[in-house]
Amino acid sequence: GPVHKFGHVAVSGTMRYRSGALDPSFKDSFFTALFNSGKVVRVELERKGSSFEAVQREFISGLSPDIHITDVLEDADGSILVVDTGGWFYRGCPTSQFSKPDIKGAIYRVRRNGMKTVTDPWGKQLDWGKLTAAEIVTLLHDPRFKVQERAIVECVNRGNAIVPTLRKILQGPHLQQGRNVLWALTRIVGAKQNREAQAVIRTALENRSPSIRLTACRSIATYPDPAALPTLLRIVEHDEAPVRREAAKALGRIGDATAVRTLLTALSGNIDRSEEHALIYALIEIDDPDVTSQLLALKDFSTRTAQPSKASQRIRGGLIAMEQMKPGQLTAAAVVPLLDASHQPLRLTALDIVQRHPDWTSQAQGPLKQWLRNDTARKQRPQVATGLLASFLTDPSFQQLIGKTLNDRATSEATRNWLLSTIATRRSLPLTESWVKPIEQLLASDNSESLALAISVVQAIKTDRFNDQLTKLASRHTTSAILRVAALGAASGKSSQWDDRAFETLTQLVARPTSAQAESASTGEVSAADSARAAQMLGSASLTKEQLIQLARLLEQAGPLELRDLVRPFQRNSSLETRSAFLTSLEQSRAFLSLPYQEFSDIIKGYPPELLPRANALLDKLKEKESQQVQRLDQLLPLLASGDAKRGQQLFASEKTKCALCHQINGKGGKIGPDLSNVGNNRHSRDLLESIVFPSASLVRQYEPFTVVTTEGRVLTGLISRETTSAIYVQQQVGEPVMVARKDIEELVPSTVSIMPKGLEQALSEQDLADLISYLKTLRKTP
Repeated sequence: GPVHKFGHVAVSGTMRYRSGALDPSFKDSFFTALFNSGKVVRVELERKGSSFEAVQREFISGLSPDIHITDVLEDADGSILVVDTGGWFYRGCPTSQFSKPDIKGAIYRVRRNGMKTVTDPWGKQLDWGKLTAAEIVTLLHDPRFKVQERAIVECVNRGNAIVPTLRKILQGPHLQQGRNVLWALTRIVGAKQNREAQAVIRTALENRSPSIRLTACRSIATYPDPAALPTLLRIVEHDEAPVRREAAKALGRIGDATAVRTLLTALSGNIDRSEEHALIYALIEIDDPDVTSQLLALKDFSTRTAQPSKASQRIRGGLIAMEQMKPGQLTAAAVVPLLDASHQPLRLTALDIVQRHPDWTSQAQGPLKQWLRNDTARKQRPQVATGLLASFLTDPSFQQLIGKTLNDRATSEATRNWLLSTIATRRSLPLTESWVKPIEQLLASDNSESLALAISVVQAIKTDRFNDQLTKLASRHTTSAILRVAALGAASGKSSQWDDRAFETLTQLVARPTSAQAESASTGEVSAADSARAAQMLGSASLTKEQLIQLARLLEQAGPLELRDLVRPFQRNSSLETRSAFLTSLEQSRAFLSLPYQEFSDIIKGYPPELLPRANALLDKLKEKESQQVQRLDQLLPLLASGDAKRGQQLFASEKTKCALCHQINGKGGKIGPDLSNVGNNRHSRDLLESIVFPSASLVRQYEPFTVVTTEGRVLTGLISRETTSAIYVQQQVGEPVMVARKDIEELVPSTVSIMPKGLEQALSEQDLADLISYLKTLRKTP
């Protein structure tokens, strides 16, 4: 089959293991081939609410980098076949640099020692044409899974004649047989539209087994049966979560508006995300906006008083469904007031809908005006207020409202800064005349935070109106170097390129020795954040060949935090001289081993044959380092007991670890990494140690990084903190989220490599690591 890529992990084949012959505990697990990792993993599924949670366990791991496992199959006897394409197939594999046709592939068979031999595993010795209906139905729970499959096919071939026999056996004690009976009946319905078969499936909706009821619901969802409607409604109201979810799907496929009330009521229940999705999608499939709107009764829903969360859940689900129905059914009068609802998920859903309706601009100004007058009210609705403002920034009436507010002496500093910060998240905005005076005043400030905000605002506006002020600011020696460079970039209007003056200043910031950074941080001149920001600015820029050759010299002394940003521009230049200088510097780099294996592989993937030996030698060093770190992990574990939490707390906030640059604890710190305020409650000491030594071993959901390449050559790497239909917001390692319009995105690539640099632990002693983990273990929130 085709290779499906997600980031740098290519999943090329997956199969459900049916027989359990290798190990009974393997039955109904999934086996997946990971192409570029040379592995087969076993995925165990366990019920969690209405869906499943998965635990991945390694099953086979190749020792050679030239093993590329493309598929995994279960043979009829329960053994597993593993297909290895060897070195000849390299397309789609980010770790392969060139074809190696001399390295042959193979098909391996995996069997357990002493595994019983299965007689006639395919059922080829059976005379299927002479078997009676009762004999065929008995084979539906034969231990040979391929025989079960053949028995289902034979039931379909016999059609109406075998339905009475299937009806009798459905109430039997064998669960697998009962499910196979339903699948046979389902295929009979599909082949012949058999009403008798449908009637038997309906009886299974009231079977004592939840698994049988669930299978019956799935069958009816496949071939809708309106006669099953009353029973399906009762299931949605009273059954177990997995069965309810499948029943909702079936109701949606039937498409009867009678079910709308039950589905909306179910949205108010104690449900998980998967069941909620099924209920909402069922409403969308039924597609009756009049009935849905009438039952939602939005006009009776007050946002002025706190509403029960269950009522808000129902309203939220109904809104999501109605927006996907026939256009024009939702009105601004119904949705805009919900921007002020007490239930946050409902507020955010209303915001998403309003953002997709530019024709609602005038109505959307109502709540915005309220928040402009009241800082406290706005702080209670920060996401909605900012999202609403950002969405309509290009609307002239909104621009005039902003200008009027900025120039009003009664406007608080908090409101003014909020307005300007939101403007700064955009790109290529037209300049509104009423914005000029407030921006000029901000550029004349001596406050570094105000200057940084002013520069960000100017960068977001398509104008050269402020160039004189920016140029003067860049020449002021009382201004920090990082702000001077940002001012030059804003004046040039080319945020993806740097002139020689700005480039030199940035490289000087990155080139400061670590000790000098620590000393100057106390004077406010340069900090670790400044250095990281400078590296980030260089890494996201489109540099000239001469600038890249100069930048290559910095790689030798750059630390792990800076190096990962600094290598990125070298992926976008094809000059042989530049690539050679890049490899030369990395061969001497003190932090080279902190680079993620996959990211370095991506950079050198297109290198010419004369440079590949050097490039692959460096790649081998990274691979070797990974195996050494596994050994170090085992060595460090016994030392964790000696940790001191107080010393660890000091380390967390220090320049040495830089943890607080990315992670928050109780509201303080960066936002690029997961909030650690409660990490001691849900992570063991070993997990914490592994996340420091191997930051990419497990990525926390919603913290998967992306690389965004824009049409103007900018490259941003970070988390997608927010998305709209027209833009994404990228949270880089430092700074506020940057808005990128979807029309300006040339490439958006997910990564399985953590944005946390590998190798940060190299600056820490074993005692430091023990202290840091002891502190993290103390971070617990009481219920």
